[in-house]
Amino acid sequence: MFTKARLEALWSFAIGIFLVLLAFYLYGEFSLLEEMGGRRRVAWPVALLYNIFGKTVTSGVFGIGGLLLCGMSIMDFINNTSDDDDEDEDEDE
Repeated sequence: MFTKARLEALWSFAIGIFLVLLAFYLYGEFSLLEEMGGRRRVAWPVALLYNIFGKTVTSGVFGIGGLLLCGMSIMDFINNTSDDDDEDEDEDE
């Protein structure tokens, strides 16, 4: 069924999707914050990124990180699939 390596790849993919969704959420929240004014508490690395670079770069960091993680997990899943097929062929002989 699923080997440990395949499950790790699936979890990495899920975390990558979460980061992409977080990027969209952050962009929307920062847009609302800029429209309405006021203050909001966020983690200090996010606040530092926002104060220096703005909402596009701040949300882009999370989005690009999530896309990279998704891509790497897909590559891991594909590579582990071919490794499993090789093991199955060895067992058949």
